[in-house]
Amino acid sequence: YGCTDEFALNYDPYSNMDDGSCNYTVEQSINLNAYQMNNISFNVNVADYYSTADLFEQTNVLLAYDDTDDYYVPQFGINQINLNDSKGYYVFISGANEDTLTVEAEPADIYNSIQLMPYMMNNISYLPSEARYVSDVFSGLSILIVSNDQGQYYLPSLGVNTLGTMHPGDGYAVFINGGDELELTYGESIDSTMARVDYSESVDYYESITQTYSDVVVPTGISYPIV
Repeated sequence: YGCTDEFALNYDPYSNMDDGSCNYTVEQSINLNAYQMNNISFNVNVADYYSTADLFEQTNVLLAYDDTDDYYVPQFGINQINLNDSKGYYVFISGANEDTLTVEAEPADIYNSIQLMPYMMNNISYLPSEARYVSDVFSGLSILIVSNDQGQYYLPSLGVNTLGTMHPGDGYAVFINGGDELELTYGESIDSTMARVDYSESVDYYESITQTYSDVVVPTGISYPIV
């Protein structure tokens, strides 16, 4: 017994009965906007399949960095980033046109724990393959704020939630309460049928932004809440 599919990662040529254990790579594509600091992440094991240079060379990346201030700036030969599936990455591209970053690797393990450190803005990856409510993801954890690169926020202590759902491909900045390290584990979804709704399309979201300028302001991806 074993995997009898020769296209699988764990193909066993000596097995004559398939036991359903075959593993496959999956492809993930991430859109990168121009003139904006994109906060991205991967839900596949890029660290096992790509070097930092190989990962970003397919796009015209000006710079990329993580939450520990390690940078990748190819124009100046700077490459300090060691890829980590638990991290999100800030990426700024050159030029005026959006670009797409496509990777192919094994799916990330959604049961891997992500460490949330105190007294810093953790930039974390989103490992599930489906969207989930941010309130469900961080349920039971003492969180001060969660934000994305579109200026949307989740501040549970103040009842503010313009973020709504978290999505594959996006990185999220997280600041925790207190001085103790926390662990985040995505695991299986509480409700696999939920979170197909884009919260930004809801009435509540549009009531939370300034309508006068919403059509003329170009987002930069860097926003600063005043709490």
